[in-house]
Amino acid sequence: SDGEIGADGIRCVTLEEADIIKYFDTEYHQYIQGACCHGGRIYSTEGFDENIPPVVRVIDPEREAEIESANLVELGYPTEAELIDFKGDECYYGDAHGLIFKVEFEVE
Repeated sequence: SDGEIGADGIRCVTLEEADIIKYFDTEYHQYIQGACCHGGRIYSTEGFDENIPPVVRVIDPEREAEIESANLVELGYPTEAELIDFKGDECYYGDAHGLIFKVEFEVE
């Protein structure tokens, strides 16, 4: 219920430094493209191409650590990863060409 409703009918809330409850450092992420939360973990995409490789990362806030990452160029997918999300328990990411990939993680 916070924030004001804008012209588009969507409520806009501006978060301030005082709104941060907890934070921690992880590996440096270059150009985060998208992120989502699922099952208590954060899943993110980043990067552009072979020079700044697209990467999918899994971060566990309870451990305050990155627990998995995949360099997509090394896996044969050099196109910029744009977004990541779940449908049920299945994870998908989309690239800059509009292709959607189902991904599976083997993390503890």
